[in-house]
Amino acid sequence: MSCYRRRIMEKISETQHPLVSVIVPIYNVEKYLAHCLEDILAQSYPNLQIILVNDGSKDSSGSICDDFAKKDARIKVIHQENAGVSAARNTGLDHANGMYISFIDSDDRVHTRFIELLLNFIGSNKLITCGYELFDQDFEVNPTDQINVSQIEIQNLSDPLKKLVDIFDILFVVPWNKLYAKSLFDQIRYPSGRVHEDEFVIHEILHQVDVSCYMDIPLYYYRRRAGSITADETNAAGFVDKTEAIYNRRNFFIDLGRNDDASALDSALLKRFVLPTIKNTNHIWSEYSLRDIYTNDTLGLSTRLILLIKKTCYPLYVAMVKIGRKLSK
Repeated sequence: MSCYRRRIMEKISETQHPLVSVIVPIYNVEKYLAHCLEDILAQSYPNLQIILVNDGSKDSSGSICDDFAKKDARIKVIHQENAGVSAARNTGLDHANGMYISFIDSDDRVHTRFIELLLNFIGSNKLITCGYELFDQDFEVNPTDQINVSQIEIQNLSDPLKKLVDIFDILFVVPWNKLYAKSLFDQIRYPSGRVHEDEFVIHEILHQVDVSCYMDIPLYYYRRRAGSITADETNAAGFVDKTEAIYNRRNFFIDLGRNDDASALDSALLKRFVLPTIKNTNHIWSEYSLRDIYTNDTLGLSTRLILLIKKTCYPLYVAMVKIGRKLSK
């Protein structure tokens, strides 16, 4: 075969069977890691680059990665000093060669047709999202359940950014139930040292997407572990980080001229500021004035009153919080 014809055949193969880079950030998950990796190796779509980023694990996770790499040439293992999940994902992105990117958390499970079906339905779009199921700690799932492809519903979202207005709807925010065109990350990396790092970049990703697909079927299984950072609702750093991410998104919408969406996020932020997790010295809370509170007609009277007290007499607000906690016990 001539060099020219070989290049043509390779080009056809890349178009029909594109390489997908699967990035797995890993830290101290020896109990769950093997199941996750077995699901990835069992994918019905075989043309994968599997990037395992061991982010300074103190348990046997690193050696589990190395053992799996010996079994399958598609696996690339990168060991690095612990720097957090953002840095691990960024390392994976730096080494990704695929036309498409998928993130899988190392304690989760995926259906064996996860990549195949996402790739089949993404079409000419840059992003597709599928449904997911939560399962608790040590409960197990069946990643080989039968799927009737003819019954899969596909929604084409012509305004993907609109999905970011409801701050409680994380389906389109989380990084792991998606297939992305690699080009979406050409200028984007996750911010290091943040909790809810995905919240900081998702609006920048979706802004590059004309139409996003949603496949209404749970192909990703998210393990809900007690004590994990994002599962801990009392985690102050996580609460503050998410609040800042929402504020950044609000400013992003203002810059785009999407003032109604920015106003909706203002309302969500003000409701978050009622909680004691946001201290009076928080720089985002300080950006909001008394006028912002009283001109927002989505806030109830009690919410406005609490915010007024917090803004003008913080010691009284602290005392009220303490009394409220005692009464709730």
